[in-house]
Amino acid sequence: MFMMKIGFAGLGKMGKNMALALMRNGIEVVGYNRSSEVTKMLINKGIIPSYSLEELVCKLGTNRKIVWVMVSEGKPVKEVLFNEKTGLINFLEKGDIVVDGGNSFYEDSIENAGKLSEKGIVMLDCGTSGGPKGALNGLSLMIGGSKTAYSELKELWESLAVEGGYGHVGGSGAGHFVKMVHNAIEYGFMEALGEGFGLLKEYNEKLDLEKIANIWSNGSVIESKLVRLAALALSDESSISELDAYIDDNKEVRWALKEAITKEIPMTAIAYSLFARYDSRGRDAFGKKLIAALRKEFGGHSVRKR
Repeated sequence: MFMMKIGFAGLGKMGKNMALALMRNGIEVVGYNRSSEVTKMLINKGIIPSYSLEELVCKLGTNRKIVWVMVSEGKPVKEVLFNEKTGLINFLEKGDIVVDGGNSFYEDSIENAGKLSEKGIVMLDCGTSGGPKGALNGLSLMIGGSKTAYSELKELWESLAVEGGYGHVGGSGAGHFVKMVHNAIEYGFMEALGEGFGLLKEYNEKLDLEKIANIWSNGSVIESKLVRLAALALSDESSISELDAYIDDNKEVRWALKEAITKEIPMTAIAYSLFARYDSRGRDAFGKKLIAALRKEFGGHSVRKR
């Protein structure tokens, strides 16, 4: 295994597990989190602690530096990159590489890459899919930006992704654009699963929904990770019944639908799946509860009890 050192800014439920996966694969990780308590908790796991972005960069040494940013989209990303006193742009140098692995809007990523390039810093935008469990055991990575920089970090991608689960998808912004569409498709698929199991629930005899999901997970045309997670969620059907049918949503699908409207691309099923989430907030349907449980299974998202 090759040896490299990487800075990791943002050690939340995804970032923490990604850092652990990197260290397991022989990569040194210098970690920074806004809450220092999180950083301290990882010291005994082998992380090199830092308590400011300046310290993080200093501890990466004098060679070309690589910093992975794993914070919320929008203002938090810009704060980490461009704060006039504490932002990474003040401490990184020409040739260094920043990877934004969060769920940033692709136009923001294009803009951020442009600003960093003025100082000779390369930014790659990386759509990251797989949730906290995938962060620890293997992710799907969609990478945009400089193809040269992407190629130079091959070992990094291989340390984080499942086999065959990463690739360069285009220039700056493309990684986050592809992830945005990925999440839109995910919404449509989850809505279909919720509706289908809602109908199964109403059959004139009680069906074993977990067994059905497991059957569908082996050879059917809808075999998928989401169906396997549905089987896992349905292993305790009573716990689903205890949930509120409220389903949260994120900005990415809203962004995707705005893009579809601008480009006049029909996304009818995906649009309905988003509006169905709004509808869930006033209803108590079993299918909606399953979707809420699915989001908890793959992404660790919060659910509401009745």
